[in-house]
Amino acid sequence: MTKVNFKNLEVIDFRIESFSVFSENVIIDLSGDGVRSFFNGIEFILKYTDKKKFLKKLSLLHIDKWKKEYMPNGKTVCDGVNWSIEFVYNDDTVKEISGYSEYPKNFNKFLTIVGLEKI
Repeated sequence: MTKVNFKNLEVIDFRIESFSVFSENVIIDLSGDGVRSFFNGIEFILKYTDKKKFLKKLSLLHIDKWKKEYMPNGKTVCDGVNWSIEFVYNDDTVKEISGYSEYPKNFNKFLTIVGLEKI
């Protein structure tokens, strides 16, 4: 499990890519009073722009119970999907969760909160 503390969180850096098909990056900036979000470098508006509401939605996902890594067990995957989430804190500590064609149960809810379509 990965210990994620939302209190001192400044940036969420989410990347997802499928080899030669797509590559997407969402950066959520929580360093100010509100929530600023960027999709592949272009600023966009999330559904939750209030910082407290956004963090509450994230906390309901119980990300702190997610494993550090999600990988296929004994499966051969060709041209799968790589993804990673970096949680950057105000003391420059970074916590990362990543996977390859495997995901936490509520991963699609996370995608919705950060403004992406479900897998």
